[in-house]
Amino acid sequence: NSSQNWQRFYQLTKLLDSMQEMVEGLLNLCFYMFVNKSLSV
Repeated sequence: NSSQNWQRFYQLTKLLDSMQEMVEGLLNLCFYMFVNKSLSV
């Protein structure tokens, strides 16, 4: 049973890792667009 919990925990960590990468990419994109808009004005 403990090995099952460990597998679930591992999957959750990997999921969070990929989500973090995605969120970081989105934040970078938003920041880039925001800077472009402020510079163009």
